[in-house]
Formats: sequence, C-alpha cells, structure tokens
Amino acid sequence: VKPFAVVPLLLSLVLLQSWFKDPSIRFSGNPAAWTLGVEAFFYALHPWLSRLLARVSRRGALLALGIVTAVIMLHRIAVVLAQRIVVIHDASSPLAALPSPVARLGEFALGMVVARLVQLGAGRWIRPWMGYAALAAFVSWSVLLRRYGWAGPWSVWAQNLELQVLAVLFALT
Repeated sequence: VKPFAVVPLLLSLVLLQSWFKDPSIRFSGNPAAWTLGVEAFFYALHPWLSRLLARVSRRGALLALGIVTAVIMLHRIAVVLAQRIVVIHDASSPLAALPSPVARLGEFALGMVVARLVQLGAGRWIRPWMGYAALAAFVSWSVLLRRYGWAGPWSVWAQNLELQVLAVLFALT
C-alpha cells in the first residue's frame, strides 16, 4: 500500500499522471489508469489528425503508412542505441525518457492512417490473410528465436523491435 499523496491523486483525476516518469506519480491511485491519460491525449489529437487525413488520397495514405512505420521503428532503434550508449557513458537517455503519451504517439498515428486506408477501400487490395500470414510467420520466428537461443546481433535487435513489429502487423490484419 502506497502512502496517500494529494498531488499524484489530483494528477490522476485530471488524467495527467501518464506524463510523469516517476512511478509513484504515474501509478498512483489506480495503477492501470496511466493508459487513460495516454488515451485522453489521443482523443484531444483525434479531430485535428482526422481532418488532416481526410484530405489524403490512397497514395498519400500509403506514403503516410510507410512514414509512420519508419518513424516507429527508427524511434525504437534510437532508444536501443541510446540505452547502449547510456550504459557505456553512464548518462541518461532523453529518447527513453519520453512521456508515455509522446512515446505511444506513433501507434496512435498508425491506427489513424490504417483507418483512413480502410475508408479508402483498402480491404479490396489488402486481404486479411496477408496480415495474418505475416503475423503468424513473425510469431513463429520469434518463438523459434527464443526457444533455440539463436545468438548474434540480429537476435538482440529482433527482441528489441518485437513490440513495434507486432503493432505494424496487427495494423495490417
């Protein structure tokens, strides 16, 4: 049981606790409620991003999908590299210290772009079985990687990028 503190409780009530890295603030009150703060941020962004995407054609939406996917992957790669540098130089990494709403912004944008593709009829040219097949292949590869302990530089990168790859594959399904 955590001691009662007014400030973390007030931050939780107005859904701002997820903007803090300190676990005593982020997980105060209801520990799972930090996601509500992230979602509140996304609800605030939704009208503007929705209006922007409404003007995008199929080609533009596909380009946006590629850009958002690349940004998600590059952010994670930068975090992994920064963490390795932090270990070497004993410093703090600003990339890894992003507030949760900002760190999850790529996943939200990915969902918005996929929704626009669906509006534009993506179901006619992207079949669900394609996403399911890619997802099954990735999960199988990941399980084999963990089961047989394939060592090497690719295994480290694969494990660090797993969640980002899964987010993209789930978006395709």
